[in-house]
Amino acid sequence: MHFITTRNITIYSFLKIKGLLMIFINKTLILSFQVVITRISGYVYKHIGRYQRIFVPVYAFFIFVGNLKT
Repeated sequence: MHFITTRNITIYSFLKIKGLLMIFINKTLILSFQVVITRISGYVYKHIGRYQRIFVPVYAFFIFVGNLKT
C-alpha cells in the first residue's frame, strides 16, 4: 500500500511539473512569436513606407472583417 501511494504522488507531481512546463513553453513560444511578428512588421513598415496609403485601408478592412466574424 505504501509503495502505491508514493507512486501515485510521484506520478501526480510529475504531471503537475509537466503541466507547468507546457504552460511555460507555450508562453515563451507565444512571446517569441509576437517578437518575431513585431520585428517583421517593423522591417516591412520601414521598407514599404511609400505604400502605406494602400496597406493601411486593407489592414483596417481585414480587422473590420475579423471583428464581424467574432
